[in-house]
Amino acid sequence: MIDALAVMQKIHGIVGALAIASCLHPVITVHSERVPGPRVRLSAWLAALLTLLSFGLGLTLYSDYRILVKPWLLAHAATYHLYWFETKEITGYFTLCAAGLGAAILHFGRGHSDARRASKMLYAFAFIGGLFTASSGIIVASVKGF
Repeated sequence: MIDALAVMQKIHGIVGALAIASCLHPVITVHSERVPGPRVRLSAWLAALLTLLSFGLGLTLYSDYRILVKPWLLAHAATYHLYWFETKEITGYFTLCAAGLGAAILHFGRGHSDARRASKMLYAFAFIGGLFTASSGIIVASVKGF
């Protein structure tokens, strides 16, 4: 029998990996273009949307995860696994905020050098935050998943 939560957990991980990769793309393209064109702005918005989708999937899983996984971690796993469990939600939220702000600043900044620099920094933060969030999720899922 296929467990719907386990399938959703895998989809969440795959979308998260795509979101992380897509957050790196604006860092590279914004750096290489003097005035970001419509394709660069589109890729920035798509990165933000993928990050939002991953966050939304994680949010849907969160209540079941707290009921089915967190008590097991409290009873059986090392203390640091619980730390990773709590940390991944916080870093995921900040990653989402960074990607959304990066897209908005790039879009409305219309090529201004400060807007490009701010957007690039926010997407770099989203990329690094996404890597940290994914690592936290992998650590927790390797100990106990659905």
